Amino acid sequence: MNNIERYENASLLSSEIVTKSFSTSFSLGILCLGKEVRKPIYGIYGFVRVADEIVDTFFGVDQQRALDDFELATYQAIKDRYSSNIILHALVPIDPVAPNIDTFFKKTPKKKKVYKNIE
Repeated sequence: MNNIERYENASLLSSEIVTKSFSTSFSLGILCLGKEVRKPIYGIYGFVRVADEIVDTFFGVDQQRALDDFELATYQAIKDRYSSNIILHALVPIDPVAPNIDTFFKKTPKKKKVYKNIE
């Protein structure tokens, strides 16, 4: 195993640890899947979990900026096929991620509230 393979393996193992730390039931469900898809599923879950923690846990930071930074880092990791963020790097070897990542980061416009006059 060369160093690139070792780094990719470590990134997928890191995502597996994140998955198992945050969701026992999801981790058990993954075991029902074939071995060939487990590591990519861990990689995707680790990525989604980090994004979720940005918005649901870290209230003391500018969450929008943190999420924007995470989005930029994600696109850069896919483009470079490398990230120093080991969880983002776990996405690199997963083939269907790149064409579908836009859907994850799609920003939905906030709807304006419309109030009807009640007389």
